[in-house]
Amino acid sequence: MKCPNCGADIKDGSNYCYVCQNKIVESKPDKLELNKKQCPKCFTINDSNMMFCSKCQSDLTNVPLLTKKINDKKKTKKVILIISIIVALLTLIIILVVSTNCNSTKHNEKSLSESHISLEYSLEKDFIIDDIKFKIDSRWKENNSISSNIFTFNLNHPVNLSIFKEEYDNKILSEDDLIKIHTKDEKDCQTGQIENLKIDDINCKQYSKQIIDKTDNKNNRYEEHLLVLCNNCVYDIYTYADFSYKNECSDLLNSIKNTLSIISAKPEETEKETVIETTKEKQVENETKADTIPLEYRNALKQAETYSKTLNLSKQAIYDQLTSEYGGKFDSDSAQYAIDNVTVNWKENALKSAESYSKTLNLSKQGIYDQLISKHGGKFTEEEAQYAIDNLNVNYKDNALKSAQSYQKNLNLSKNAIYDQLISKHGGKFTEEEAQYAIDNLE
Repeated sequence: MKCPNCGADIKDGSNYCYVCQNKIVESKPDKLELNKKQCPKCFTINDSNMMFCSKCQSDLTNVPLLTKKINDKKKTKKVILIISIIVALLTLIIILVVSTNCNSTKHNEKSLSESHISLEYSLEKDFIIDDIKFKIDSRWKENNSISSNIFTFNLNHPVNLSIFKEEYDNKILSEDDLIKIHTKDEKDCQTGQIENLKIDDINCKQYSKQIIDKTDNKNNRYEEHLLVLCNNCVYDIYTYADFSYKNECSDLLNSIKNTLSIISAKPEETEKETVIETTKEKQVENETKADTIPLEYRNALKQAETYSKTLNLSKQAIYDQLTSEYGGKFDSDSAQYAIDNVTVNWKENALKSAESYSKTLNLSKQGIYDQLISKHGGKFTEEEAQYAIDNLNVNYKDNALKSAQSYQKNLNLSKNAIYDQLISKHGGKFTEEEAQYAIDNLE
């Protein structure tokens, strides 16, 4: 071979020319252009029409043209490999999507089949509200914590049962007016035909409601109502569920309706007669009182009962809530009437409040006591607060540990600082023993 720089003859495979010391670099075919000739001796690239090498004058007559077939083949293989990988990934994604959809469909079908289990119940237990009585299933759990006039039941089923009691003045509202109020059509509600009934000579109305979802105009909820009008009260007994459970709602309400009776209408036994007479006397007494007691006073009393039952408030706290601008907004006379006539065990309310303080705030014994009597807290009397403390079943060491964990997590305090905070009169107010227990068990 010849040196491409000086043209001297050098040994094949040499890295340097021994004459000019030029470095011999072989041209790589994969960088050559198409239709060129490469000298087999000096590796110089020549045009396709050259008969002799432009450097070493070697004969190029029988030298074939350079092509990119080798590179093209390599690139083709790479392209084929990349396409194969992409196809494989797409196939895997499609399989996963189809599999997920199938599983989702099976799950939805299973959930749908499970959710449409027939509502099984046994109406054998009497449920009494004032003058009306009907049968319920003993397994249904009653929940009337919302209000003393609203009763709801947990049926462990998509169908729900509720009873709403409302008093009305028949001198102002007729039965027709009352029905119009209860069956009032709103933009998202359609009321079915009203059926007139008689149960124990008491007027009743049965009707259905369909609650329409405004977003897609679908019947989203179904309600079946039975209104019982008795002794200046309307009892709204109703079932409700998703529209797909329309038949179950109707069946349950009709079953309950068949057991409905008016207590004062069927005195079958002496004991029942006594109950009826007592009920009538109480009714007369209540009506007499109602004629003399202002409606504002009676409303304040009902709210006071609700505050006591749902929030376990003290006497002073209920009074403040009734007269508050952000609460009942009653005048002082109405609020005082409510406080004087509400039937509440204030000590039991204090105990329930103390249990709540311990459970939610993890307070010490002294902390709970101070919170109960605080003007900005429970507002209970010292006697009521002491009763709560004496009857409270709490592990104060555990409360101290939970408080310590809260200090450590939220305030990033050291163990010494946590101990001081636990026993501080302006902090946890725990005893030294309770605080030490917390520190010893703190991570």
